[in-house]
Amino acid sequence: MSLIDILFPSLTSTIHISYYNEAYDMLVDWIAYQPFVYNAHTLIARVRSL
Repeated sequence: MSLIDILFPSLTSTIHISYYNEAYDMLVDWIAYQPFVYNAHTLIARVRSL
């Protein structure tokens, strides 16, 4: 087991919000104004259908 395998689950979060949910738009707007976004090289959002 590597250090990445140990730390990655502790340092990341996953949330599941429907694209049609109003919370999705609110979250996208909130992320856009966060300081970490200005210096981020990438920001990945994935849409998964059920």
